[in-house]
Amino acid sequence: MTHDLLKTVLMGLNTGVKKVVVNELKDDTFYAIIWLEKDGELISVDSRPSDALALALASIAPSTWTIPCSRIRRAPLPLPIKYRAKN
Repeated sequence: MTHDLLKTVLMGLNTGVKKVVVNELKDDTFYAIIWLEKDGELISVDSRPSDALALALASIAPSTWTIPCSRIRRAPLPLPIKYRAKN
């Protein structure tokens, strides 16, 4: 899978997935950011939420869901069990 390849590339670059944020819902489409950490520096990469979450799960990184409160009524919630955050 693509997320496994990306995980391998990041490992080769000594870069880790810090967190994933689903940060926007615009025109019924979710958007996400993958936060990477290399040598103490944070790097953000725009991503589809499905790819970002797959990478986070493959990398055993903590996942964070953030949806603007003003848009939450339009979000297709509740999320399927496999995507719910663990406490």
